[in-house]
Amino acid sequence: MKFAFKSIVVAAAFVAAGAANAALVTLSGDQVTGTGALTFSSALTSALNTGTVAVSAYGGADADITLRADGTYQTVTVGAQISSITYDDVTNKVTRVVTTGGARQVSPEKENISYGGWAEVGELDVRFLANGEIEVYGAIRGTNALGENVNFFDKLFDVNGVSTSRTQPVALPKFSGQDTIVLDGSIALSTLNGLAITTNGFAALSQALDLYNLGTGALQTAAGNFGSINSSIAVAAVTAVPEPSTYALMGLGLVGIGFAARRRAAK
Repeated sequence: MKFAFKSIVVAAAFVAAGAANAALVTLSGDQVTGTGALTFSSALTSALNTGTVAVSAYGGADADITLRADGTYQTVTVGAQISSITYDDVTNKVTRVVTTGGARQVSPEKENISYGGWAEVGELDVRFLANGEIEVYGAIRGTNALGENVNFFDKLFDVNGVSTSRTQPVALPKFSGQDTIVLDGSIALSTLNGLAITTNGFAALSQALDLYNLGTGALQTAAGNFGSINSSIAVAAVTAVPEPSTYALMGLGLVGIGFAARRRAAK
């Protein structure tokens, strides 16, 4: 009896672990719609003007650009489509938001600034960690005038701040890992402020545009604040299906209980 009781307790613990085991659910396609818009900081806009860099959108993204009377950039925003979000089906906290497309930059050959090249910066992958920190991964692809190809995907930005303005009922968290997602089609707005480009990201972008001297210095002034990401996301009403790992743990627990019951009956 004593052995059987312990076996039942252990098996029940497996079932509990299976039921509580967090499964990451990813929504994509028609289940999620929205945009993540990267608004360039004034420092980055100035750097683009210094190098007379041409900015456009690629991969289905949209560019919203305003020019001054002299033809230089005043504001630059590139809105990329959100392709998926991932959340924890136990806590309903969002862990990841992925976009597709981004900004294309073409730098002409210009003395003391650039030898010439192009770069596409996008496919942002925003990851919300359990400790509340936010990591923004992204791609930089391009080719410079020397024929050097850049194909970068790694951590691209550090995030210095986050703010929200949400509709009712709340659909998505403030992207700090503290709130939960509601699968009802509501829209939530969020802003990630002060995107500081990483050292490796800076090197990849500089290489693709083949910057030197004044060009490198102009981009460096914007390194601590490339801009902000403003997102608007709607999630359709869906029923989450746990991943196979969750069912596997629950099944193991049920088998354990059955085995313990048979042992108990035999005694």
